[in-house]
Amino acid sequence: MGAFGGAEATLSLERAGLKGRTMTVVDGLQASEEALQDLTRRLKARCGFTAAVSVKGASGRLELVGDKRDILRAALQEEGIRCKG
Repeated sequence: MGAFGGAEATLSLERAGLKGRTMTVVDGLQASEEALQDLTRRLKARCGFTAAVSVKGASGRLELVGDKRDILRAALQEEGIRCKG
């Protein structure tokens, strides 16, 4: 399962400061920045969306444009990551 086997992440939506746009946020991924970048590349290729990676402390955070919770939940489960939210 790679760097994320058995990991748990939280999915949420953010709208504040985005001029009315919606952003899906995956938070709580415990991995290196390189592993997060690799996960982001795979998710972008599989789901066809724009994403950015922000690493804050030991907790990884993926930010994706739009409400992609359903698509993202399925893709993360295929990566072995349990999702809350």
